[in-house]
Amino acid sequence: MTTDQRIENLERELAALRAELAERVCTRTVKIVDENGKPRASLCVSKDGAGLILFDENGKGRATLAASKVGPALNLCDENGETRVTLGASKDGIGLNLRDENGKGRVLLNTDRDGAGLILSDENGEGRAGFNADKDGAGLILCDAKGEARAGLNATDAGPSLNMTDESGKVRAILLVHEDGPGMFLRDENGMSRVGLDVFKDGPWLNLRDENGKTRAMVAARKDGAVLALLDKDGKGIWQAP
Repeated sequence: MTTDQRIENLERELAALRAELAERVCTRTVKIVDENGKPRASLCVSKDGAGLILFDENGKGRATLAASKVGPALNLCDENGETRVTLGASKDGIGLNLRDENGKGRVLLNTDRDGAGLILSDENGEGRAGFNADKDGAGLILCDAKGEARAGLNATDAGPSLNMTDESGKVRAILLVHEDGPGMFLRDENGMSRVGLDVFKDGPWLNLRDENGKTRAMVAARKDGAVLALLDKDGKGIWQAP
């Protein structure tokens, strides 16, 4: 046997040995270090699941990928090790959470079997805007600094509508479009509709109501002419033109 043949046989034996070792190596934790001996990656398995952590040159965990009984999740961290991005998936749906430098959730995007939603929060963690879409339609909610809803825009099969509320949460203004035409309603602090403006097929109508919701004045511009009517508290006409 020549020297070359011996080397070739030895290489084949080493290759077979490497393959055998690769198949037989079994461990629960693997750590990978850089040229300075600092950990840069860690892979581990526990009773709760498996996880992979990637470290920067300062030893801070910057990315984590985990698979647990709940579902897979991905976390991305800043240079201080604070989690800034979380992406997770479970049997109930998928969620994405974006946080600021103080750890406050600022953007939350989720989707589940009922639909999808998006929430935008301020620096105090209060939800200021929310958008959702499901089988019934789509909606947008705008909130004040206390997290109270102040405006809501909806689009359903019945038509679009806009609601605006006061600081106590009572609806004070409504703008909508229905099958008969557009309409606007203004309410007082007790929730009573005081002004109603509609545009029907035969023309616009304006109703002015008292604190009991009774119509006291009505103006209409119909195809056959304009009408102005004044009514008393019992709904009886006291003056009309023409």
